[in-house]
Amino acid sequence: MEGLRTCWNYKSRTHPDVPCSREALFGDFCSYHHKHPHRFTKNTRVHPTNRKRRALALLRRFVRLCRVRLGLLAARRQGLRAPSTNQTELISMEPVETIYPPYRFSFCEKGFFWTFDVRALLAARSTSTVSASALSNPYTCSVLSEETVDKLQKHVQWLNQRRYNLNYSVHPLTHQQKVTELCLLMDSHGYWTNVDWFYSMTIPLVHEFINRLDALWMDELGLTDRDRQRTFPPWSPEHPYLVPLIRGGRIEPVLNQLLTFLFRFLRAAEEKEVRTLACVYVLKALASVNARVRTSYPWLL
Repeated sequence: MEGLRTCWNYKSRTHPDVPCSREALFGDFCSYHHKHPHRFTKNTRVHPTNRKRRALALLRRFVRLCRVRLGLLAARRQGLRAPSTNQTELISMEPVETIYPPYRFSFCEKGFFWTFDVRALLAARSTSTVSASALSNPYTCSVLSEETVDKLQKHVQWLNQRRYNLNYSVHPLTHQQKVTELCLLMDSHGYWTNVDWFYSMTIPLVHEFINRLDALWMDELGLTDRDRQRTFPPWSPEHPYLVPLIRGGRIEPVLNQLLTFLFRFLRAAEEKEVRTLACVYVLKALASVNARVRTSYPWLL
């Protein structure tokens, strides 16, 4: 991720013809413009003639249809805009109607609709008290269904692809967004994870984890070359290892390289059952360097 999206506001009242170049830390707007946003627009006013009136009417109809289509896609990705059981947002305590649309996420649980700012929901997962640190509803402490987690993971990926800031503070912590998305990806396969399992890693632990994963991959799991290529097609029998060389003297770049590889590894297989096995391999290697993983999944040993 090269950086966050830039603000959609115009630069200032004296420069309404120039777009703002600050980073959009509040949805589509920067910290300077988010309270009173005015989107930057170019002067594209059209003066229609009689010949063009029908074309403009068709264009307006097309735009309306596009808005309906986009609304349906948003509902499929983020949940319905049904009356919410919780009337306020989890952290800010503002009405749920004030949640910026791209961050809105809702789901149905036992006949009740719950609405969240996706950033607050992700922040709550790291303090979850549910066993194995499963992603749960902060109001009921009920573990979210696999279908809901899978939808949330896809929406977080959609936000990341469009460079939205997923950290609730105003500081763009990109590697933390990657850790959260990776945990959601593993959660979607039924293995609840905790972001602290990765945040607590040091450089020696990262290399110990890599050595353990390589040992499982090459020897201990008894995989054939066909099994390995089915799980991770980019792997070649000429490589006596799984994880590429990771270098760095600081934990941020080292962890970022590891996360980048793990995303490739866990998404590479064509079949979901095989991707689920890849999650087990990662957790098994993680259990060798983290006691909390062993406590959550004693059967991995």
